Amino acid sequence: MQMQLHLPGRTGNAFHTHNGDQWQVVVEGEITYTVRGQPPRVLKAGEFVHIPRGTIHRNENKSNAPTRTVELLIMDKGKPQTNPAPAE
Repeated sequence: MQMQLHLPGRTGNAFHTHNGDQWQVVVEGEITYTVRGQPPRVLKAGEFVHIPRGTIHRNENKSNAPTRTVELLIMDKGKPQTNPAPAE
């Protein structure tokens, strides 16, 4: 499990995948969660998303306030947590 702080005015993470499943809950503020090829979704405090293994996705804070998320990742042992997504 890890806690993330997403600060306003900074670029979010690049599109990427994980070697396992991820659950992410917003505990403060809001994030814009995007799965490649789908419309972005704004997740607000109390909302969560399950991200299945291999899903190409990214998170951004497009608001004017800091955002905090808690993430639970169940990863394959011995593999990297994050993989950059291939170019479109």
